[in-house]
Amino acid sequence: MFYLRKDMLFSFILLILLKLCFSEWPPFSCDPQVSIKKNVVTLTSPEQQEREYSCHLQQKYKRQVFINFEKKYSHRIFKRTHDSILGITIMYGNTNLFSLRIHNDRIESDASDKQCYGVFTSKNISLRMKLHPLFELRKTFISIDTAKNTAYTPCMKFEIKDIIDNFSVKIHAITDTGMVQIVHGVTDKQETLNITHLENELRVIKDRLRIIEDSMQIAARKLTENRVLVHEKHNEMKQSLQYSHSIHVQKVQTHSIGLLFCFAIIAIIFMFCIKYNGYKYWSRTHLL
Repeated sequence: MFYLRKDMLFSFILLILLKLCFSEWPPFSCDPQVSIKKNVVTLTSPEQQEREYSCHLQQKYKRQVFINFEKKYSHRIFKRTHDSILGITIMYGNTNLFSLRIHNDRIESDASDKQCYGVFTSKNISLRMKLHPLFELRKTFISIDTAKNTAYTPCMKFEIKDIIDNFSVKIHAITDTGMVQIVHGVTDKQETLNITHLENELRVIKDRLRIIEDSMQIAARKLTENRVLVHEKHNEMKQSLQYSHSIHVQKVQTHSIGLLFCFAIIAIIFMFCIKYNGYKYWSRTHLL
């Protein structure tokens, strides 16, 4: 009897520990069409479209939840506007408390008129939802933040007239274009930083800095070449101006010499005329 009670007590403690350590991912309750491979839940794809597919997580979350997802375009070309929506519904039991709708360009909620605009068609997008129950006001303040491989940035804030202390999550999606909408995880704790991912990010930043450095070196080289070219052009213009000035001086000197020569000839002719007239007058008076 003692050993039976001991085994029952051990089983009870083990059950409690399993319940405390329980983290439901991937979810157990999904539509049959939802694809689950290696803890990756694909809600919509070219094979899963034209209707909404969902998964309901039975795990209870308390005051916060982190959701990592991605939305990828298909290779189709569209002639009219389409939209694909990834939905997150917060539930208490079987009651829907409120929902978030993640479009390609915005996030909106049925509990608020506010919208959060951005580009949500990429990989490794994280959404953080925090719920702050205000017991005296009988309200819950909700903050939504998003991140793309970096720190979280505020998205939207609103409050609902109900107290939400713990909740469950339902994820659902719909598309008519075959967009791939994937959820990588739903957890109540923020994932630790991925060192490999950070190294890749640093490598990308280094490559971009190297490209910028090369561009700056090319620009500096071109600037130096342009400075040398401007200096050469300046010297050429200076030499050209000096040559033009010397030619002008020579022309002025030549014209001046020519004018002086002409003036001297005119003066000589004038003096000759005066002498000649004087001689004729003297000759006439002498003959008389």
